[in-house]
Amino acid sequence: METFLAILPLIAVVLLLALRQHMLVAGAVGGILAMVIGKMSPAAATPIFLDAIHNSVGAEVSIIYSALGGMLYQSGSFQSGIDLARRHMNERHHVPAVMVLILLHGCLTYMIGLGVVSTYLIAPIIFSLVGFVPRVVAALSIVSAVGFCTSPASPETLITSQIAGRNVVEYAASMLPYTFFFYGLAALLAGYGVWKQGIAPKAENEETAAADTTTSYFALLVRSLPSIVFLVLLISANPINKQVGANVVTPLTILVLIAVLTILCTKFSTDEMSVSLVENSRFVLMVLFAVGIFLGFLNIISELGAFQQLVSLAGYFPLRICLPVAMLLAFLIAIPAGAFCTAIILLVLPTLAGLGLWPESLGLVAIAAGLGAHVSPVQVNVGAFRDCFHEEQATIIRANVKFMLGALAVLIAVAMLVWKL
Repeated sequence: METFLAILPLIAVVLLLALRQHMLVAGAVGGILAMVIGKMSPAAATPIFLDAIHNSVGAEVSIIYSALGGMLYQSGSFQSGIDLARRHMNERHHVPAVMVLILLHGCLTYMIGLGVVSTYLIAPIIFSLVGFVPRVVAALSIVSAVGFCTSPASPETLITSQIAGRNVVEYAASMLPYTFFFYGLAALLAGYGVWKQGIAPKAENEETAAADTTTSYFALLVRSLPSIVFLVLLISANPINKQVGANVVTPLTILVLIAVLTILCTKFSTDEMSVSLVENSRFVLMVLFAVGIFLGFLNIISELGAFQQLVSLAGYFPLRICLPVAMLLAFLIAIPAGAFCTAIILLVLPTLAGLGLWPESLGLVAIAAGLGAHVSPVQVNVGAFRDCFHEEQATIIRANVKFMLGALAVLIAVAMLVWKL
C-alpha cells in the first residue's frame, strides 16, 4: 500500500498526459496530490519547486545555441545553404537530392534544437521535387526525433544530460554516433522510397519553393558560411579541445565567432544580429520555464519516494529487460502526449538513472519518446508535415506508424548491441 501511495501521483500525471491535458496541469495535479499524501506544507514544498525552475532556466548553453540557430535562420544563412544545394538538383538526380535534403534537415534540426523550423524549410522543397512519398516523410520524422533529442541546443538534451549527471556539451558529443547512424538510415530510407515510387507530378505551388537563381554561387557560399561553421563547431568542439589540450572551443567562443561571421557574411547589421539573438532566446526560455514548473511538481512527488519505489520494483527484473521496456513506454506515452516530449523524458528517465544504466542509454530512451511523438496528433512537426505535403494529418500519422515502430525496433537493437560491447 505504501508503494502504491508513493507512485499514485505519478500515475495521475501519466493518465492526464494520456488524456491530452497540458503538462503543467498534469504536473500540478500530481504535485498537489503528493503534498496531500505526504502531508507536506506549502512552506516545505516551495523551496523544492523554486529550485527546479532555477536549475532549468539557468541552462545557458542550450539557450545560447538555440538563439544562434534562430539568428542564422533569420539572417538567411540556412536558406542560402539550401539554395546552394538545390542548384545541383534535377530530375535525373532526384534520389541523391532527396537524401541530401534529409541530411540537411538533420543538420538544421541539430543546430536549432527544434525540428519544426527546418521542416518548414526543407519539406516544401522535397514536395516540389517528388511529391508526397510516405518513406520520405518517415525519414524526415526519424531525423527530427533524433535531431532534437540529441542536439545541445534542445531542452530534451538538457534534461537528459542533467538526469544523467553529465555536462550538456559532453553528453551531446557522446550521442553523436547514434545521431549519425540514424541520419544515415533515414537518408537511405528516403532514397529507397523515392526510387521505388518515382517522381510525382510537380506541385502546383512549385514557384513558392523555387531556388534563388539570381545570386551568384560564391555569394550563396559566403552567406551560408556562418551556419556551416556553427554546425562544424557543434560537432567537433570536444575533439578539437582534446587535440589542443585546452578548452578553446567553448559556448563563448562559438557565440562570438558565429555572431561576427553573421555580420560579415550576411546582410545582418550589428543591431539586427543583437535583436535577433535576444528574440530567438525567448522560445527556449519559455520551454525551459515550463519544464522547470513541471519538474518542480515532479520533485515534490519525488519527496514521497516515488522514483525510489519504482527503482526498487524495477530492480526485481534484469536490467536488459528494463531498458527496452522503458523505451517502449516512452514511445507509447508520447503518442497521446507528443506535444510534451520533455515531460515524458522527466517521467521515465529518473527511474532508469537510479538503476545505474550508462548515460547514453537514457538518450536512447529520449529518442524513443521523440519517435512516438511523430505518430501523435498533437505534435507540431506532424502538423508541419500536413501543411508542407498537403495531406490530411491522419494520412501522415498512418504513413508514419509502421516506420516509427521499425525505427523503435532498430533503436532497441542498437541499445542491446551497445550493451554487449
